[in-house]
Amino acid sequence: MAISLSMSEVIHLQDAGSVLRCTVIAKDKTGVAHEFSVSLPQLRVVDLPDYRMAQEDELVARRFNEVEAADIQREARGHVQRRNWDGVERLIGQLEERSRNNPWLMETVQYLRTLLTKRDHEAMEKELMYSSDKLKNRITDLNDVNAFCTEFEMVKPAYMRKKIVQGRNTDSQKK
Repeated sequence: MAISLSMSEVIHLQDAGSVLRCTVIAKDKTGVAHEFSVSLPQLRVVDLPDYRMAQEDELVARRFNEVEAADIQREARGHVQRRNWDGVERLIGQLEERSRNNPWLMETVQYLRTLLTKRDHEAMEKELMYSSDKLKNRITDLNDVNAFCTEFEMVKPAYMRKKIVQGRNTDSQKK
């Protein structure tokens, strides 16, 4: 789970003495509910040069990129529904740019590009719906790597696999 907040808002809340608090209620696979409460600690405000030198967490950055790609896919689906192919083309271009450093995402975008070329609105609308949902809600292993290999994905539990085409089983996606 991730939360994205404006730093100016966080600083304002801290200056006012407030702390961000979250309560998460989740069910495990047996249906038992668990409750977790967390609070964002007071953070030291740093100057811009120090902020720019801070190291980015690669997994967190990749997941945010995937979530943002999901939002673009949802927008593209609306254009497909209206048969606005110019809008779809523009958004697929944005997805290609966003997927430049993510081999799995690039594979999915190439498949979407194939559907776009065919103007297959039914298949594209369905794929965008499932793909955006998977990108937005997928469970990620803390040791998740940026590489993509179909054979490696097949040894993972089905719910954790990265698939190129969401409507198909993993075996049918081999190249």
